[in-house]
Amino acid sequence: MTRTAMLAGLAVLIALAAAPAAQAYYVDLSITGAGNVWEFTDANEIDEHCTAYSEEDFSSPSTPPTDSLGAACGAGDGAGDYGGGWIVQYRAVAAPGYRFDRWRAGTGETETTVKCDGSGGSAEYTGTNCQFQIWENLHTQARFVDDTAPSMASLNGPSGQINGSAEFTFSAAADPTFARFECRLVTAGESQLHDWQTCSSGHDENPAAAGTEGGYKLYVRAVDRSNNTSAASSWSWTVDKIRPETTLDSGTGPSGTTSATSATFAFSGSADVASYRCRLDGVEAACESPKAYSDLDDGEHTFEVWSRDDAGNDDLSPASRTWTVDATPPDTSLSDGPAEGSSTSSTSASFSFSSGEAGTFECQLDGTGFSPCESPRNLTGLSAGQHTFAVRARDAAGNVDPSPTSRTWTVDTSAPDTSLSDGPAQGSSTSSTSASFSFSSADAVGFECRLDGGTFADCDAPATYSDLEDGDHTFEVRARDGVGNVDPSPASRTWTVDTAAPNTSISGGPAEGSSTTETSASFTFTSSEAGSFECRLDGAAFSACESPRSLSGLAQGRHTFAVRARDAAGNLDGSPATRSWTVTAPAGPSLGSGQQPSTPTTSQPGPGVPAPGGQPGVQTSRIEAKVQTFWRLIGKRTQVAKLTVSNAPVGAKVTVRCKGKGKGKRKDCRFKRRTFTLRGSRLVLAKHFKKRKLGPRTVITIVVAKQGMVAKAFRYTTRARRFPKLTLS
Repeated sequence: MTRTAMLAGLAVLIALAAAPAAQAYYVDLSITGAGNVWEFTDANEIDEHCTAYSEEDFSSPSTPPTDSLGAACGAGDGAGDYGGGWIVQYRAVAAPGYRFDRWRAGTGETETTVKCDGSGGSAEYTGTNCQFQIWENLHTQARFVDDTAPSMASLNGPSGQINGSAEFTFSAAADPTFARFECRLVTAGESQLHDWQTCSSGHDENPAAAGTEGGYKLYVRAVDRSNNTSAASSWSWTVDKIRPETTLDSGTGPSGTTSATSATFAFSGSADVASYRCRLDGVEAACESPKAYSDLDDGEHTFEVWSRDDAGNDDLSPASRTWTVDATPPDTSLSDGPAEGSSTSSTSASFSFSSGEAGTFECQLDGTGFSPCESPRNLTGLSAGQHTFAVRARDAAGNVDPSPTSRTWTVDTSAPDTSLSDGPAQGSSTSSTSASFSFSSADAVGFECRLDGGTFADCDAPATYSDLEDGDHTFEVRARDGVGNVDPSPASRTWTVDTAAPNTSISGGPAEGSSTTETSASFTFTSSEAGSFECRLDGAAFSACESPRSLSGLAQGRHTFAVRARDAAGNLDGSPATRSWTVTAPAGPSLGSGQQPSTPTTSQPGPGVPAPGGQPGVQTSRIEAKVQTFWRLIGKRTQVAKLTVSNAPVGAKVTVRCKGKGKGKRKDCRFKRRTFTLRGSRLVLAKHFKKRKLGPRTVITIVVAKQGMVAKAFRYTTRARRFPKLTLS
């Protein structure tokens, strides 16, 4: 700003007045505070007389202001004589941050208000402009004052908890008089830890020792050059140097040995935990609960986890778990027990097994599902048929053998069935004292035979017997299969060896040696045994015949009729019964040439002709048959417990026939026909039905017959209830 412009600006403030002449020797001007003083004297007396200053203004340094700064100027000549005095005009301009307070007497003098000449004479003047008419030495001071406190603009520190040194940054509002910052640290409860101390932004505080925690507060204030202080700003934070604790949750994660190639761990920490770090087999990474791992290799693994709290403290004792992954299944071996593919009649089996690793076993029979078992495994009560036993090992890690070892075998409890061929027919009679039987079975490996209730012994087909005695004989044969099953119902054949020839008797016909004119004759005849007859006349060949035998067209002359019996065994009566008689010509004129009259005869019953009701002395009405049976509720079949024929004549033939509807192994009858010769008056037949249960409508027929008696027959029919039906034929 030029001097001319300044003067123009101050023209309205300063009015020059004529001043009386004065004598002044010097002017001493000083400044208190920070500001400028401008001299506006037109005559430029200061400039002219204060040679130390070439400018028309002077001011205090910016920092710090001095209490006294000015110029001592001698007026007038060298002796300080200035005749008429001068007029001095000043203008005070405060520096930024300061204000002009007042003019006052100079340093060293009692502070008094300076009298400034105003218009119309001297008056108190306290403005920034002052005019003096100098008549004497002048000591003047311009006082500038900074009485405005600075203010804080910002204060920033740590948020949340920390575990070490805290750094604080701060700033003050723009202020030209700012000088410095001061800090003070207190506890959260305002207990002072140290007094105000000069500090600067970026200030560090680390008040707590390791292992302690607590709240703290930092106060910061701004101070200007005049020591004015701002209101203190504060920042609270918490120091936490106590380390957190980390634990694995109960029941989490694998332990020991496991087959799982994955693992999941759940964990937790202290209330102030902010984050976790996990480490598996030395590889570390940030993590959260739960932490899962997969595709783990076989072998030992170690998992560690530790926490970090809000203050940044780390748990130095991580929670850890060490376990072993074993994903390789064991192998199972089987020993003992039935051989693979074998057959056996045993309904029990015992298997031993083992594995190359310690663990347990699981067994299964016939696909019913695996269940825990131990070696040896004993099986009983096995049903007939094919069975498969399987066993698998489970190791300590829980791995299960994916290919269980197994054994398949067959329980065969079905006995073979035996068939008889050749040999005497069932119920037949023969005169042969030898017999040969052929037999077979579909799945037999051997046979056992016995004769007449003896002991079964190994035999081969054909089985031949000789020198058999007369009487009933029973041959039995049973098959034995490869697993030892024996046919429980042997095939049997009962027959009679009869080497005694029968005795033939003629009971009716012309009497021996008689004569008759009849050209016909009828002969009745019997045999001591049932069988057949052969007849001949007059020496012709024997031919089969039946009683009665009728002859006709007989020529005159002597005739001989012969009959012989052949019994069921084929024995032929070696001394046929004969009857000779003569056919004569009839008497009277009607006789032809050469004919002779015959003597009429009366035909009388011979001694062998039975009287009505039977031969004398043979009582058929007293013959009895008794049966006692048991009826089975289950199966509804009848079992013969007792079957007897009593009061029969000695020597009578008893023929028993059995006819049932059962087939195969359930065949009701053991035989179709059997014949017995009574050696007493009573015959027990129950044993011939032993171990047979007869189905409904099975018919048992018993015929008692003897020469010279009327045969008597009994018939039994079983029903689908307890008692059989008994009828007398």
